[in-house]
Amino acid sequence: MATLAGLLRRPRKLYWGWYVVLVSAAAHFVSGGIYGTGFGVFFKPMAQDLGLTRTMVAGATSLRSLTNAFTGPLIGPLLDKYGPRPIMIVGSFMAVLGTMAMGQVRDAFQFYLIMGVLSPLAMAGIGDLVAGTTVAKWFIRYRGRALGFSAAGISAGIAVIAPINEWVIREYDWRTAWLVSALLVGALVMLPTVLFMRRSPESMGLLPDGDEAPTEAEPGFHGGRAALREQNWSLREAVRTPTLWLTIAALDLAGMGVSGITIHQVPYVTDLGYSPAIAASMITVWGVFALLAKVIFGFLGEKYTVRYLTAFCFFGSALGVLIIMQADRGIFFVYAYAVVHGLLRGGYPLLVPLTWANYYGRTFLGTIRGIVAPFSLISSAMGPVFAGWLFDQTGSYTLAFGMFIVALTLGGLLMLVAKPPAHKATPSGREPLRTAAG
Repeated sequence: MATLAGLLRRPRKLYWGWYVVLVSAAAHFVSGGIYGTGFGVFFKPMAQDLGLTRTMVAGATSLRSLTNAFTGPLIGPLLDKYGPRPIMIVGSFMAVLGTMAMGQVRDAFQFYLIMGVLSPLAMAGIGDLVAGTTVAKWFIRYRGRALGFSAAGISAGIAVIAPINEWVIREYDWRTAWLVSALLVGALVMLPTVLFMRRSPESMGLLPDGDEAPTEAEPGFHGGRAALREQNWSLREAVRTPTLWLTIAALDLAGMGVSGITIHQVPYVTDLGYSPAIAASMITVWGVFALLAKVIFGFLGEKYTVRYLTAFCFFGSALGVLIIMQADRGIFFVYAYAVVHGLLRGGYPLLVPLTWANYYGRTFLGTIRGIVAPFSLISSAMGPVFAGWLFDQTGSYTLAFGMFIVALTLGGLLMLVAKPPAHKATPSGREPLRTAAG
């Protein structure tokens, strides 16, 4: 009878956190496919039409990173205080307007103003700081896979939106492609945010991971080598740990290489004589394997030490850059780069928020990530403009790409040193939850 009763029991409702993951994935889908790696299909058409050098185009993307950097300290505390929904509603509305405005750019000043300042201010409301941090707050045991599925939206956007925009640019023009992109932002982010985005499981009377009742730490959740209890750090406590500064340094170095190759990979390939269609197909292959990587790294992040996975991701990224530098030897290296770099570097967008969440807990995660954002994003801003300047000076990407390999390798080595922080003693009255801090 007990078995029959179990069969007849109403099925358990889907945990609301997975709806949050879907909305976050949609936000990542449009941001990655339009402004991240997907921006590569706009690079040369806009530069040629507007009379811009590559340094100037890359400079606008770097200014965009700088703008994002200084919105972090403002958005982070607001996220912890008010939750993601009001921020994402305003952000998605402004992102639609900003993306439409990109199609109306007529000169360098307007390009810098919209691409470098106004558009990132809008997109910050639906960016990784808000979307990724919110997902991390809904999960502990399943945080890795949740962030992996969320970040997979970035790769899906690259694989889908980039070739669509390349086709629209080829058949019509780049201004029409920006209009199409704006419609995608409105349709895929704004309404789902209103319906499904929520602050935290506690705000809905739920528990992280969909648990029905608090449980003691048990084997079955292995954060690295052992089950640990989540330690929630305040900002003041976090900045006093050497781990925070080592992690920032590691992400700074790696971020320079990641952002630099992201912006210049399409211009580099087309400079070698490959068609824009081949370059777009390279991005599609890259996106497919990067999507797969996010899911794989997500599950691995629940089992293995996160700093080892992050270091592996950085070393793999360096290998990918080395491969694309051989692309003048044949098209095989173009697609070999897409597979290797996509599969190994693809975990970057989920491993970064996973590291911060596992190291410093959920309670003040938005504030901590917001405060450290300027440090990480300033270095990311340097990568594209640095590569563009070296190209304009030398007529080649060889020196820039070589330095990206060095930066990514050093970032991986520093990440290995950044061991998880630990409170000397649990503060009175605080009962942290379990998580993988490794």
